[in-house]
Amino acid sequence: MDRSAAFGVSGGVLPAFARAFASAAVVVLGLSGAIGGTVAESGPAEVSAGEGAPEEAAAEIDRYFAARQRALGVAALPPADPATWLRRASYGLAGLPPEPQEIVDFLADPTPAGRRGAVERLLASRAYGERWGRHWLDVARYADTAGDAGDFPIPEAWRYRNWVIDAVAADMPYDDFIARQIAGDLMPAATQQERDANRIATGYLALSKRFGQNPRDFVHTLDDTVDNLGKAFLGLTVSCARCHDHKFDPIPAADYYALYGIFESTVYTFPGLEHRKDSSDQVPLGSMEDAARWQAYLEELAGAESALAAAKKDKDLSDEERKRREKELDDAIARLKADPPEVELAFAAGEGKPADTPLRRRGEFSDLSGEPVRRGFLQILGGQTLPDDCEDSGRLHLARWIADPENPLTPRVMANRIWLHHFGRPLVSTPDDFGLRSETPEHLALLDWLASEFVARGWSLKEMHRLIMASETYARASLPPDPGDAGAAFAAFAAGESGDGANLSYWRFESRRLSAEELRDSMLAASGRLDREPGGRHPFPAKLHFRYSQHRPFAETYETDKRSVYLMQTRLDKHPFLRLFDGADPTAATGLRSLSVSPMQALFHLNDEFSAEQAAALAARVFAEAPDDSAARLGTLWLRICGRFPDEGERELAAEFLAGAAEAWQAEEPDGGAELAAWTSLARTLFGSNSFAFVR
Repeated sequence: MDRSAAFGVSGGVLPAFARAFASAAVVVLGLSGAIGGTVAESGPAEVSAGEGAPEEAAAEIDRYFAARQRALGVAALPPADPATWLRRASYGLAGLPPEPQEIVDFLADPTPAGRRGAVERLLASRAYGERWGRHWLDVARYADTAGDAGDFPIPEAWRYRNWVIDAVAADMPYDDFIARQIAGDLMPAATQQERDANRIATGYLALSKRFGQNPRDFVHTLDDTVDNLGKAFLGLTVSCARCHDHKFDPIPAADYYALYGIFESTVYTFPGLEHRKDSSDQVPLGSMEDAARWQAYLEELAGAESALAAAKKDKDLSDEERKRREKELDDAIARLKADPPEVELAFAAGEGKPADTPLRRRGEFSDLSGEPVRRGFLQILGGQTLPDDCEDSGRLHLARWIADPENPLTPRVMANRIWLHHFGRPLVSTPDDFGLRSETPEHLALLDWLASEFVARGWSLKEMHRLIMASETYARASLPPDPGDAGAAFAAFAAGESGDGANLSYWRFESRRLSAEELRDSMLAASGRLDREPGGRHPFPAKLHFRYSQHRPFAETYETDKRSVYLMQTRLDKHPFLRLFDGADPTAATGLRSLSVSPMQALFHLNDEFSAEQAAALAARVFAEAPDDSAARLGTLWLRICGRFPDEGERELAAEFLAGAAEAWQAEEPDGGAELAAWTSLARTLFGSNSFAFVR
């Protein structure tokens, strides 16, 4: 489908943008109004934006940092060894370790062509969509529960999660990705499948956090939508203008309510609350006939509930007649709830009654005395308002304004996120806040150039991966040479630490710890127990049995051997593994996860049943693969956990460890099990090592 047709517009939609933004640029990171130009400090780019192979464009990154390194008097480290590069690329794109055979094959051809082949293989895998889809789900504060006082389950939330994964895996252009989440139900679709997918995409809005235990608290959910939309797409803390004009950024309170009105004119699926347990407004998928069956069911259910309410108030009925009538209707309602029509549903958003909303003084949503604010966009980004003849919520117009290539924030915010997840740190240190309170990035010219390339290359995430990963900057080693070498290489590393200890010139690659999902998935992959099939609906109880309250909120953990992106995520209480290893906060946009180091993390590998099970399965696996060859067994163990072969020192330490462990286990495992127990102990020890936990 033509993408401009999908947006319902041809050409730009921000004619006043350049003037509006240029006058305000000094207060938002000093960004230039136009995106483009070279990142090199010494002349124009040799490759126009969006043109040439990724390797040619990647050279711009290397020239940029080479100039920075010369200015600081530091020398870049040489390229990382092939095994290190492959492990880095595998985790960067797929969030999983490379398979031993993939490592062996790559070591036989670590050429630029071999690297391109590895990148393409990873980009073509569903694992890529799962890894980078998880990055977006962090920002979209995805959860499988509502977040209200009872944290009611949302059984159909998984459809949005899987839509994100599928869209990322298919390299959906980012401007389309934005539009479908904000206004997918308003966009044309060529097929029923596309129509359903567009509706599911609006789960981004519907999954906004719920609050309290009363429907009137829904105003805070709309506030959460505005807050997340500003941070996720624009890198602005728009919700700070709810009560008054933004204290730092040029966002008046009227701008907040211009956006708020758009979402107040939208219907969100209701997940249920303590005092109103039935969910409603779910969106039927499938054919028109399916939708009609679902609507007829809802009308029948509503009629029975209305009749029950009337019977309770009917003074013409005797007590006996009233009890009999109430029981009949109660039974009828229970039967209807227990046997809904077989129609697939989405937790999604749709059109409500369009109306402008009044500006609330001091952010009091109950105060409706203010003047209505015309629904529209931020003045700092053009200040467009809905046309007078607009008869809908305005979400499609909003999607156009956000995703327009002339909008300077949208591509920069995503380019910054892409850089963050490849290098472990963002160019703008606060990925969800590009406002005045954020630090001006050290590499603003590079950010401008990356955003330019992003737009010019069709808003393609995969093209940006190819570009960044083709650079020498990405391929640098991260560790110093062996101090025992005492040569020029070690002297150069010491000089780099002295001249640029913060690594601002990227003269080396920053090591990073694996994320919670990467740690768990890697242990499952190493043990051979990882279920690579996509996840679906979680085994929630039937809605008829939802009895959650603020005193007894939903609190279940549905364990699975699938990838961690498919774990059931509660809003009020994280999954224990994700909580321990710094998983994303599902109550707010998490562009940059916090990182902790605690004794509990080390103790997990020593004591937790999950760690013990994966280590035992891995030990049995390497025994089966090399039953009579300890050296081969050791090599396989290291390949699966560390992504490389052990060096001589590690082989000696491992042999010493195995001998001592086997002797210690002999009393408990007298019938030949001591050796396997010793290998299990070694696997468990490696799971707790820095060689496993860190990507170099």
